[in-house]
Amino acid sequence: MFRYFLTKCREINKFASWELIDKAKFIGVANVIMFLIAISFPSNNIVVTFVTFFFLITSSYFMYIFSKTLLVRKMNKGLQHKKALLIQEIDQMTESEFVELLYHLFKQQGYYVNRSPGPPDYGADLILRKGEEVTVVRAIRSENKVGMSALNEVNQSNKYFHVNSKWIITNSSYTKVVINQAEKSDVKLLSREDLLDMLHRFKTPIRKSKLSEVHEKR
Repeated sequence: MFRYFLTKCREINKFASWELIDKAKFIGVANVIMFLIAISFPSNNIVVTFVTFFFLITSSYFMYIFSKTLLVRKMNKGLQHKKALLIQEIDQMTESEFVELLYHLFKQQGYYVNRSPGPPDYGADLILRKGEEVTVVRAIRSENKVGMSALNEVNQSNKYFHVNSKWIITNSSYTKVVINQAEKSDVKLLSREDLLDMLHRFKTPIRKSKLSEVHEKR
């Protein structure tokens, strides 16, 4: 027990990053040591007062970090649940609804957004502008991993648009081949998790019915 305490004392500068169980053990052992000191000097009021004060401070601090840890875990659990609901909603969208969602999402991020004037062969669904930067975005809503066809398509966009960046964004993930080739082609891949992170930072998705209404009005 005391060996553990001495070992942890050498790492006290990393206390904030310790696991809750390690913090609890360290504070517990420290209080045991203080208690042993107190009973060794029962008539010394200074020692007793110091130990009592130490116990109150460390107990209060432990209650604080315990409550904070529980709150963070609860928030993370709620966030994961919300992410699951969001991705379920997105997975049920059509291709056009998915593009519509991204249109509004990128506008939320401050981009000037246009839909591609050409067919899918042009390699882009959306064209983003921010300052002098022009980015083409190929949107892939799929139940499977995105393969090389999407990468080949977005690389074709150079023939039709003067762009600085090429992105592919999907509600799914990518094959290893695509990941390797995208790096060589200087294409940015945005996966399922990247999409969810953007939705949380800027705006939750419009429901399918609402997206359809907006799309029909255009």
